[in-house]
Amino acid sequence: MPGLPAEDVERIRRVLYAAVQKICPAWLANQKEDLVQAAFLRVFKIWKNSEESGPPSTSYVWKVAYSATVDEIRRARVRREESLDETDVNRPADTKSPSPHQASAAAEMRREIIAGLRTLSTERRQAVQLYLSGFSLRETARMLVWNGKKADNRRYHGLADLRSYLKKRGIEP
Repeated sequence: MPGLPAEDVERIRRVLYAAVQKICPAWLANQKEDLVQAAFLRVFKIWKNSEESGPPSTSYVWKVAYSATVDEIRRARVRREESLDETDVNRPADTKSPSPHQASAAAEMRREIIAGLRTLSTERRQAVQLYLSGFSLRETARMLVWNGKKADNRRYHGLADLRSYLKKRGIEP
C-alpha cells in the first residue's frame, strides 16, 4: 500500500488471515488464500480512496474480512444452486412449479422479512441473517467474534422482534 510502511501492510495481511481463518466455514477452506487476497484488495481500495493517513484499524480489517468471506459464501451457494438446477434432469414429473399466486405471496413474504430485518439492531440483524442463511449458533458466534451466549441471545431476541414485526403486519404462521 503506497504510503504505508511494510510492517503495517504485513500486520494487515496477518489480521486478514487470522480473521478469514476464524470466519471461513470448513467447506470453503480451500479458498482461504483467495479470500485473504480479496479482502486485502478491498482494504487497499477503500483506504486509497479515504482521507486517512494512517493504517486502517484492526476492527475495520476484521469487518472487511467478514464481508469478503460472507460474499464468497453467498456466491458459492448461488453457484451450487445453479449447478444443481442445471443437472437435475431426474426431477419427478409430478413436481409442480409454484402457481403465480404462490410466487407472488412468496415474494411479498421476502419483502416483509427484509423490511423487518431493517428494523432490528445491527447485532440482532446479523445474528438473524446468519440464522436464516443456515448457519449454526457456533458458526454465527465464530463469524461475528462473539461468545456462544451472546450469539444465542442476539439470535433469540432478533427472531422474537422479527416475529413481532411480522405479526403487526398481519403475517403469522
